[in-house]
Amino acid sequence: MRTEHSIGAVLFHDRPEGRVFLLLHYPQGHWDFPKGHVEAGEDELTTLTREINEETGLTDIEIVPGFREESHYTFQNGDTLIFKIVSYHVVRVFSSLVKLSREHRGFQWGDAHATMDSATFRNSKVIFEKALLFLKHV
Repeated sequence: MRTEHSIGAVLFHDRPEGRVFLLLHYPQGHWDFPKGHVEAGEDELTTLTREINEETGLTDIEIVPGFREESHYTFQNGDTLIFKIVSYHVVRVFSSLVKLSREHRGFQWGDAHATMDSATFRNSKVIFEKALLFLKHV
């Protein structure tokens, strides 16, 4: 079994009508938060900033201190079983103008209920619930 580490982001944007959260539509058909692999020599926050920019085009961001939650799962890639660790952070964005990467089929901004309903994986829903609780206190 091989281990991979990725960094993910629960991105939110405050609009006059309320707070919205970003989900990406992946080619495999699922909806999930932006995330990507840690590259050699990177720390988590460098990976986080790079991945947000690469996947969404968003650069005007604020990493909200105090939130870091991990999700663990396994999946098969060919003949290799992979143990995946994803470390999530909460990130405020100051623009909602997404420039989607070629890695994704679409995106959506939604309120908390729409985001919870649209997120495909149980692990992502658990992380999102924790992020929502965290955001009540910041």
